[in-house]
Amino acid sequence: ILMLAVFFVPFLIEGVVVYNYTALIGVGVVASLLETNMKEAGEFVTMYMGVQEWIWVGLLLSGGIDSPVAGYMIAKRGVKIDAVYFHAPPYTSERAKQKVVDLAKLVSKYTGPIKLHVVNFTDIQLYIYEKCPHDELTIIMRRYMMRIAEHFAKQDDCLGLITGESIGQVASQTMQSLAATNDVCTLPVYRPLIGFDKQEIVEVAEKINTYETSILPYEDCCTIFVAKHPVTKPNVEVIRKSEEKLAEKIDQLFDEAIRSVETIIVK
Repeated sequence: ILMLAVFFVPFLIEGVVVYNYTALIGVGVVASLLETNMKEAGEFVTMYMGVQEWIWVGLLLSGGIDSPVAGYMIAKRGVKIDAVYFHAPPYTSERAKQKVVDLAKLVSKYTGPIKLHVVNFTDIQLYIYEKCPHDELTIIMRRYMMRIAEHFAKQDDCLGLITGESIGQVASQTMQSLAATNDVCTLPVYRPLIGFDKQEIVEVAEKINTYETSILPYEDCCTIFVAKHPVTKPNVEVIRKSEEKLAEKIDQLFDEAIRSVETIIVK
């Protein structure tokens, strides 16, 4: 009996810790930890049980496959999430917006409640389209998305930004493009999927039940305004020079996007 007690007590203790943490943040994070092993889960949970204030980050959330997976990946390390979604009516529909809300609900199973900032990005996109070289559209739009996301991240006391980017997946995710988008940020930008290929991302999306929602055929602002021949090796100095063409109105449009934001608590 003594030998059995010695064997089972550590597992009972770890089980109690996991149960307490589950009650605190929800079953999703604990379940993902348990997929690794009970020992790691117990050590991780024990480390975080004494946390008085959660660590928060801001997730750039789209309607695609990658960003919900990135949110899940960072959440399973005990980090809480706020999110920013860029909406472009009338070019994107209310169904596209609802798709992102639905994705946030699925991710919130692993993170707890998510504060989702829905930003009307249409006027900024149209102004960039009017004033800037079309092969630079994607990079310049991404840079303004990062600026706006960082505004809300700082407002919400987040310690960094999260994106679903992985190296070389699309034109805006080459090493040079990632450097160009990082250039406008003062907060660190974390990319949990940076070394994943698409199939690996899809497999995680299927596991956390976001994949079927992500592939619903509702366009988001990134796909509507994509350049036909986007630059893949942007020069930061050249991009900054192109952004000078926006000087007349961009600050006004930026402030209006911030003022008109819709914030939704998703859980």
